[in-house]
Amino acid sequence: MHRKVEYTYWFLNDILIEEPMGVLTNLLLVILAWYFAGRLFKQGSSWPIMFFLFIGLAHLAGSMAHGFFYIFGESMHLAGWLISGTALFFLEWAIISGSAKWSWLRWISLLKLISFAILAFQVRDFLIVNINFGIGMIGMLLPIEIAEFRRTRSASSLWFLRALVFLLLPAVVSITRFSPHKYFNSNDLGHVLLGVGFWMIYRSLNSLAGTTDS
Repeated sequence: MHRKVEYTYWFLNDILIEEPMGVLTNLLLVILAWYFAGRLFKQGSSWPIMFFLFIGLAHLAGSMAHGFFYIFGESMHLAGWLISGTALFFLEWAIISGSAKWSWLRWISLLKLISFAILAFQVRDFLIVNINFGIGMIGMLLPIEIAEFRRTRSASSLWFLRALVFLLLPAVVSITRFSPHKYFNSNDLGHVLLGVGFWMIYRSLNSLAGTTDS
């Protein structure tokens, strides 16, 4: 696995921390995701909770992968990718469970998760993660939310559609590798933008939890 951004590092006493801003921004996403999970726990909405728990766990693995690549190698990156794919699976089920007419898509979601895991082990490239999220968010969830918003004009669908549009920004940053600074590269900027996207998804799932038992 080759690094795709400029390499930076800090020393904390005698401990080498690689890509320190990548570690910090990943940890901020962990805190944010688990905060949202805690807020949703009060409503007992299981699938949304699992999404935020797992996406937080994925970014915890990401912080370790970026900060201590010299210890973990690519294995921690792979772990984070697999956990993030599982988080997307839970998000898909949270949205699908919002209406009985979409329930048949659960099995497609499960098949996609299994296929993603197999490909991630074989290819070992972040491109597979992006493709999986593109299929899940745009190929599966976007049509559902458009149909549901046209039918119900629900706040949940509106917030999710806003999130999908906004999440194009970190995708563009990742593709173009736009880096504002050596110590704030494209990964770090993408993480900050993801945090805003997570907040929008939380607003959507919080509204959904008020109308259905997920």
